[in-house]
Amino acid sequence: MNAVALAAEQVPERHYTHHEGRGPTPHRSNPVVIHPELTTLDLQPHMRVAEYGTGSGYSTELIARLIGPEGEVTSLDIDAYLTRWTNVIHHERGLDNVRCHTADGTAGFLERARTTGWWPGAPLRCCPKHGRTRSPTTG
Repeated sequence: MNAVALAAEQVPERHYTHHEGRGPTPHRSNPVVIHPELTTLDLQPHMRVAEYGTGSGYSTELIARLIGPEGEVTSLDIDAYLTRWTNVIHHERGLDNVRCHTADGTAGFLERARTTGWWPGAPLRCCPKHGRTRSPTTG
């Protein structure tokens, strides 16, 4: 079993996709897509990761577990409702290494530009020399 599968066993997807306070969210990616993408990224402990598209927050917790408590996840979404609720849910789950911000990721997020792993598809001008970029979208 790979690291992503082990992390997924610890993350209750339904808690994110059908939270009792927020209700169901249509803004989510299918784990069938998320898990292979995260495996491809080969995230390691202590990395700093920027995620574009907070959605339900499920993939954000997976990333946080893969990089460990010493790592850091910055998640961006243009929807303030999603980022507010996802911050609440991450707090409920005891995640201290995740921050969700309302921002347009296409403009970058220079406050956190020194990031090691980028997912899914950060602006390359902000990606450091040894950064990684991967996107499940095609275009």
